[in-house]
Amino acid sequence: MDLDFVYNEASWAALVAEHIGADHVVIQPSPDDFRIHYPRTMRIFDEVKANAAHFIEYWIAREAAQRGDTHLFSGYGADELLGGEVRYLVMALDRDRGGNNKLFASHPGFTQYRSLWQKLGRIPQSTSEAHKYFHLMKRGTVGDRDEALARKVATYFERFFQLVDQMGATDIAISGQPLLDSVKINKYWGIDKVCPFLDPRVYEFAFGIPESLKLSELTTKRILRLASRGIVPDEITERSTKVGFAFPHHDARYSGFIQDLSYELAQRLGTAVVTDATRARYDRTALMAASQEILRKIYQDQDSSILGGLK
Repeated sequence: MDLDFVYNEASWAALVAEHIGADHVVIQPSPDDFRIHYPRTMRIFDEVKANAAHFIEYWIAREAAQRGDTHLFSGYGADELLGGEVRYLVMALDRDRGGNNKLFASHPGFTQYRSLWQKLGRIPQSTSEAHKYFHLMKRGTVGDRDEALARKVATYFERFFQLVDQMGATDIAISGQPLLDSVKINKYWGIDKVCPFLDPRVYEFAFGIPESLKLSELTTKRILRLASRGIVPDEITERSTKVGFAFPHHDARYSGFIQDLSYELAQRLGTAVVTDATRARYDRTALMAASQEILRKIYQDQDSSILGGLK
C-alpha cells in the first residue's frame, strides 16, 4: 500500500526474501477489497474484532490457499518473549520519567509513540507497574467492568520478577487472543500456522534470561538481533525505524465505510461512539464499532447483504 511508507514493510520483506532465496509475494488489497472482505473477516471470527492484523491474516491465508500452500510460519511470540513491543521500552524508560521526557519529545525514533508516553505520563509514577501497564495496554477509557482484567494483569506481574517479563507474560496470557484468531482464520482457508517462538523450550529459555538481553538502552529484542546476525541482512538486525503496524483506517479511502457503520451502531444503540483523538491512527474505537455493527446486521437483523453473497 502507498498510504504511509513508515508502515510499509514490503521493501524490507523483499530484502530478506532475496537474502534467503525465497519468493516474495506482495498482496495489495484495495479500499474496495476492504469494503468487501472486512465484513467477511468478521463473519469468520463470529466476534467483534478491531485488530489491524486480522484483515492482513485473512489476505495472507487466502493467497497461500490459492497458491496451493498448506503451512505458514509466523514470528508470533517473539515480541512478547524477547522484549519487542515498544510499549515495553516505554514502560522501562518510565522508570526515569523526568530524565526521559526530553528524549520522547526530541528523538525521531519515538515520533509514532509520543501518544503512548503522554498516556503513561498522565498516570502518577508512584502507581504500581501493573496498574500503569494495564492502562497503557487498554484501548479506550477504563470502566468499572475492567476491574477484573486489571486484577488479572496484577496477578501476572506478581508471578515474574523482571518488568519486561511481567509485561510479556501478561500479553501472552491476555493479549494472546490474536494467536487463536490467527488459527481460526488460517483454518478457514485450510492453512496450518506454525509459531516456532511459542515452542515450550523457547518459552522457558526466554523467561530465564536477563532483561539486558531483551531491552538495552533504546534497543528492543536485543538477543534476537544478536542471534540473527549473518542469517538475515544487517539492515534488518540493525534497523531502528520499525514501528508497530497500524492499518490506515483513518485514511479517507477507508474511513468513510468505517464511519458509516460506526454511525449506524450509534443510532442502533442510542449511544455515541467516542474516539480518542490523541491516539490518532492507533485508536480503533470506530473500527471496533464498525465490526460490531457488521455482526449485528448479520445475526440480529438477519441481513447478510453486507457479505456480498458469502454465506
